[in-house]
Amino acid sequence: MYFFTKKIPLASPVAGKELQERREKILEQKDLEMIAEIVAKTLEPIQRNVKSIQLTLENDINRKINIIAEGHLDLNRKLDEALKVENEKEMLALYLPCIA
Repeated sequence: MYFFTKKIPLASPVAGKELQERREKILEQKDLEMIAEIVAKTLEPIQRNVKSIQLTLENDINRKINIIAEGHLDLNRKLDEALKVENEKEMLALYLPCIA
C-alpha cells in the first residue's frame, strides 16, 4: 500500500499536516498487524480446545449415545412383544365367555 502518491512541497503547511496524517495511517497499519498477530496467537489454543472437544464428541459421546439408543430399541421391542401377548389374553378372555 502506498501512502505517498501526491507530491507536495515540504515547506508548505499542508505538507506537514499530510505528512502527519500519513504517519498516523502507517502507525495504524502497524497497530492493526500487531493486533492481528496477538489475536492469532490467542485463538490458536482455543481452536485446539475446540478440536479436542469435537473429537471427544465424535469418538466417545456419540458412541455411548448409540449404545443407549440400541438398548432403548431392544426394550421397545420387548415391550411390544409383551403387549402383544397381553392383547391376545384379553381377546381370549372376551371370546371364551361368549362360547360358554
